[in-house]
Amino acid sequence: MKGSTRDRSTFEAKEKEMILNGKQQEIIEKFKKKVLKDNDFTDLKMEFKLSKKDANNLIQNISLDTDFLKGYNLTDYSLFVTFHKYTDEEANKIFKNPRINKSTDQTVLYNFSIIDFLCV
Repeated sequence: MKGSTRDRSTFEAKEKEMILNGKQQEIIEKFKKKVLKDNDFTDLKMEFKLSKKDANNLIQNISLDTDFLKGYNLTDYSLFVTFHKYTDEEANKIFKNPRINKSTDQTVLYNFSIIDFLCV
């Protein structure tokens, strides 16, 4: 999450009203091919369903990435997260990648990457 919440949402007032009225799934469907921002995830009460092992791997990967960036005096990076609903057939084709994790309910793939880093 960013330190500032200014301009950290893609939702307009009408979408925020829909969320307040319990229509999160409609918003998720409407924005499924859009890039959401930090506060959108908070507003939708979204959470990652990761096993303890995958959560620890994620923390380790982010730590390694930040150490790498720090070594080059790079700061202000963003974490890019993708969600992909998958079928069993797709799951069999997926290359084992430590940055791709299955949700604990086995319905979603998550990909975590660092992007948009800037120099001091």
